Amino acid sequence: MADAPPPLDRLLAQERLFFTRPGGFDLDALAAAIAGLGFSFRAETDPAWVVIAVDAASRDQFQARRRETPPGPFPYSPLLHATAERIEFRPKAGAEDERDISAAVIAYLTALEGCTVADESGAPIPATPPARAKPARGTRPGV
Repeated sequence: MADAPPPLDRLLAQERLFFTRPGGFDLDALAAAIAGLGFSFRAETDPAWVVIAVDAASRDQFQARRRETPPGPFPYSPLLHATAERIEFRPKAGAEDERDISAAVIAYLTALEGCTVADESGAPIPATPPARAKPARGTRPGV
């Protein structure tokens, strides 16, 4: 039985998430899964980057801007950078539709067997928060 994924709110609060798994990732399967979650496109200058928009109009606008200025910044939208060894995901949780798509990407990735998650500093995010130290039986903290 697989471990439960880390709490979604904790994952969505991160600027960047890094996913790894033994044996790496199947990039074709990943691209197909992401395409089914939202309105996405791969950056033409670096196809490892995937821009995920909340609707077709936004996708088309973002893609047109990337074509006009390929070295320019990416749009403020969920972004994914995928290699066979590691996936970097930049979730967005400001607007409900961005949060929903970000949550769907995270759910897909954390459901992959053996997938582990790290925050932007590279620290692993465990499935459950670490246990807090409990006071010894019969004592009260601060007394």
